Amino acid sequence: MKMLIPNVKNFRFAVCLIALMIFSSNSFAAQSGVSFSLRMLGGGWSGKNNTSNTEFESSKGGQLGIAGSYQTGDFYMGLSLQGGTYTFADNAPDQISQNGKIAVANDELEHSEFDLVFGYYLNRYFSLFADIKAVSNTWASNAYQQNYSGLGFGASGRWPVSDNWNIYGSIGVIPSGKLTTNDEKTGDGKSSAVDIGALYLLNKAHRLMLGVKRSNYVYTFDSGEEQTHSIGGVYFGYSYAFPL
Repeated sequence: MKMLIPNVKNFRFAVCLIALMIFSSNSFAAQSGVSFSLRMLGGGWSGKNNTSNTEFESSKGGQLGIAGSYQTGDFYMGLSLQGGTYTFADNAPDQISQNGKIAVANDELEHSEFDLVFGYYLNRYFSLFADIKAVSNTWASNAYQQNYSGLGFGASGRWPVSDNWNIYGSIGVIPSGKLTTNDEKTGDGKSSAVDIGALYLLNKAHRLMLGVKRSNYVYTFDSGEEQTHSIGGVYFGYSYAFPL
């Protein structure tokens, strides 16, 4: 969870949503359980090679994500993996290293994300968390690889609107991370993510999800180059949960 603010309106909505959850919740979480989820993310990947002043946007692509979480009392931990392939028919992200940059067009990029989260429920519906994040981008044309990792923090919450429907949101920020290309340290980065959605409870164990997620990355290279990425879109998924 996930950013630099991708969209001011979405960010303000998420802040208002989580603030509402804080003030509307007065009972503390005191349950233990495990949950697993699977979701498919549509949408695109866009951004800018700031130094060369070229913009890029994928023509097609998407991701598949799996996640699991464990909660005991007010504490929880979660692990999520997601990834997919994006096609760039025109400009693609530049390949930037200590030796300079290479402009790329008409290429496919594989994107993957790993998140390990540790959180604490302040009340039944609102939590704070720490996030260990790793991101990898690989160009299909020559296996050039760009990796980013860092430690961040965030907040999440959910609010029941009926017996079957919950709305939820999360905001996460990594203020400083490490950037490598082909296993060589080449710069630093920062990132942020917003996730807003709705959860429909089929019963106590089975849930359906529908939401919007957007992650932004700003990479600053030691060579003076800078690159921004914005990845996200609409997703739907399924979650299975059971108490312990």
